[in-house]
Amino acid sequence: MKTILVPTQNIAAMPSALELAVLLARRMGAYIEGFPLRVAIPPYIAAELTAIGEQAGMRHYDIASRDRDRVTLTGGVVPFAAVSFNASFAAGKDDYIESLFGLRDNHHRVYSAGMDYAPSDYLGAGLSYSFERYTSLSRSRQANPGVQFDDATRNWATDTADRAHSVVAHAGLKQLRQHIDIDVFADYNRTSGLYRYITGPVPDRTLPEEVALPTSLPTPTQLPLVKSELARGNVDVMYAISERWGVGMSIWYERYRVSDFSLDADALSRLDPAGALLLGYQYLPYSATTIWGRVVYKF
Repeated sequence: MKTILVPTQNIAAMPSALELAVLLARRMGAYIEGFPLRVAIPPYIAAELTAIGEQAGMRHYDIASRDRDRVTLTGGVVPFAAVSFNASFAAGKDDYIESLFGLRDNHHRVYSAGMDYAPSDYLGAGLSYSFERYTSLSRSRQANPGVQFDDATRNWATDTADRAHSVVAHAGLKQLRQHIDIDVFADYNRTSGLYRYITGPVPDRTLPEEVALPTSLPTPTQLPLVKSELARGNVDVMYAISERWGVGMSIWYERYRVSDFSLDADALSRLDPAGALLLGYQYLPYSATTIWGRVVYKF
């Protein structure tokens, strides 16, 4: 791992900082999982994979050979004594350089920005936003034992794209009228996921050693977008009766909404469909409000 730190104190007469981290790594698998596809696979390895029902080109991503590139950039600036700004960026990819089947690659991009305001020890607030995007490609072969098992025209892939937006806000007011502390927190998350089926070779993500063949599979039916939203908020009030005694109350609210083609209420009307039993595993929307109080004694 290579890490580069770039200090930038007092740029434009204001305190600031910038940090850059770069990761370039290669992991080589071992034994069956990491035997290079660029070299003919020995018969005993191919036989062992076939004996357990796997394609000879299958690799399991957690131990497979891969190249990994990552870069992270974070920075902050304090233009005024009570105000600070921060931002970060991260990007990376994993390339499974020997995996004919299984996870072929994944990419991610993460952007975030925020600000904090603290004019005194008794008042503070902050706001931040982040966006994340993840993509991956997994490859497989739709084949029964026999002639189809080695038929490369039956290859297919799943191309996924997941996105997430997040907003977080907080504020605190201490010793209001010398006795009251108030803290407020809010969090909103919105996510989406798309699964796209591809038949045949994937031109920009097919191993160089592969022979690109036209597919013999029918055009797949694509799945709808998976979406979810989660909003949360909390208000906490603490009242100091004396130096040792205090009472407080908190209100917590959550709201969750989901649309999922496999596990939401539209997809699963009941948990005991014919021939199966789902042990409470279902995505359902909900709203919840929790109120609680407390008494505090300081020793």
